[in-house]
Amino acid sequence: PFSHLPRAPDPTLTPPLSGEMSPRGTNILIFIFSALVAGNSGGGERVGVTRHGRSHRRAKARKSFPGKNKWLGAASVGGKIIAIPSHSNSILKLSTYPSDTPKIETFGRLPRGKFQWLRGVVARDKCIYGIPCWSSTLIRINPETEQITIKESPAVTGGRWQWHGGCLGSDGRIYGVPSNADRVLRIDPETLTGTLIGPEFSGQNKWYGGIEGANGCIYCIPYTAQNVLMINPKTGYVDTIGESFPISEWKWHGGVRSPDGRYIIGIPSHSTQVLKIDTLTSKVTLIGPKFPGRYKWGGACVGRDGLVYGIPSDYDRVLVVNPEIEEVKVMEIEGGSTLIGRKNLWQGAVLADNGAIYAIPCDSTSVLKIDPDSQVIKILGELPEGGDKWQGGILGQDGGIYGIPQNSEN
Repeated sequence: PFSHLPRAPDPTLTPPLSGEMSPRGTNILIFIFSALVAGNSGGGERVGVTRHGRSHRRAKARKSFPGKNKWLGAASVGGKIIAIPSHSNSILKLSTYPSDTPKIETFGRLPRGKFQWLRGVVARDKCIYGIPCWSSTLIRINPETEQITIKESPAVTGGRWQWHGGCLGSDGRIYGVPSNADRVLRIDPETLTGTLIGPEFSGQNKWYGGIEGANGCIYCIPYTAQNVLMINPKTGYVDTIGESFPISEWKWHGGVRSPDGRYIIGIPSHSTQVLKIDTLTSKVTLIGPKFPGRYKWGGACVGRDGLVYGIPSDYDRVLVVNPEIEEVKVMEIEGGSTLIGRKNLWQGAVLADNGAIYAIPCDSTSVLKIDPDSQVIKILGELPEGGDKWQGGILGQDGGIYGIPQNSEN
């Protein structure tokens, strides 16, 4: 869930999205809602935008979704995908059962606000909890009953860019990762209450996303912070680990963990090297060659081969990391010369049922397909122009990959 992270926010005003936000809309579209990739081995690949309630199977058409920064990320329970409301005052729900036509709808009526919640986490009760970004409230969404519960919390003051993403701990509680907030937020799903734990950490845009390691601890990826942050849900212990990195901005853009959970890999944004965290020894190292540039890769996905594939943002090649042997390389994209100089291409990716990895378009007009088996990387489809079109992707039970509308009307 933490591969899908926005670009660098301004500490005070600029939303944590693309550094190259575009005013262009996508009003010319006819088919409304999410980007859909049908990657099933039997049906081939189809890439396009879908009408609200329409996909590669027939469904009823509904209205479009106008507006900016509507939903930021999503979480799924069974065949139901729930998009987390940012500027939107309703919940977006996709039902993606294999035996049914995909159903796309909105429900609820939320207070209006900006950047209210950022990312969502599924708890043991099968409800989804949004992580407060600018909001001063906690939110619980039940995908089955469509019940929404919003609750004030003294721990959540409503400052800007408070926490960036979260992670379900081994104790059943959810831990919000401090961005501008000084402390870790612990959400108890049973009571829908928030508590601040651990010491205070100064600074802005400190960590982006948290990932659970094999030892049950949660590791937060440094964005401007100088160290990795570790949270132990069993004891409530919170502290930084490993060596201190130089003070700089936008070091790593999220991360992923190895299949066995031992290693966590941070994806270089402005940093020149890959970050590796050994969760069994708490050793933090930089691995591989140095790559110059800004906003190089945005998030990653682990393939069935156990390798980590970093998704190009402003870079024209895919990053490939073998966490076990610390091999780091880049792979060329077919037709990649057309990508040179382009920015904010894709962010985050999803492993499909056919074993291929599909990257979600931000400003790109195509989907990026990475085939680990053939080692071929290519560009698929022709999508509309526009900036920050979709934010995050989720694999449905029907095998389709659904892109969550950020600025796209579809």
